[in-house]
Amino acid sequence: MSKNNKNLSVFSKNKKGNGIGDTLVVFLILFILGITGLVMYLAVDSIYQENLFTDPVAKESMDNLHERQPSTFDGMFITILVMFWIGSAILSYFIDSHPAFFVFSFVLLIILIIVGAVMGNAFQEFNEDLGFEDKFPMMTFFYDHLVLFIVGMVTTILIALFAKLGVES
Repeated sequence: MSKNNKNLSVFSKNKKGNGIGDTLVVFLILFILGITGLVMYLAVDSIYQENLFTDPVAKESMDNLHERQPSTFDGMFITILVMFWIGSAILSYFIDSHPAFFVFSFVLLIILIIVGAVMGNAFQEFNEDLGFEDKFPMMTFFYDHLVLFIVGMVTTILIALFAKLGVES
């Protein structure tokens, strides 16, 4: 790639070899999204449990929301995860990188795994305290295996980031 090409990474403009940093941003966004989903369901569940609605249409609507919100949010979360994963891998291909960053990437990977383990444990504890493990099965599985997902995502990004070096030379 020529030096005049602009970096196409959404999260880090004009930086070289920052696939790991992009991955951290993706997992932070997913963490915030997951916590938001749990808090939203907590609010819906508390309103539903109080049974404030006397109008049959409002009661039916609240029943529908209480029943569908967890599975809808769970599916949306996984869809966003997959889109971020694919988007990060594609955008990593367009980042100008040098092979020297490969070693540095492993140091950042270790830091990312530590941060991911803390995020996964925090989410799992929050989810268990609320008792919503069975309501959000896909999100619970993701955060139970967050370190494996981080390794998989980073591996995909590193392959996309550094595999093009052999193609271009």
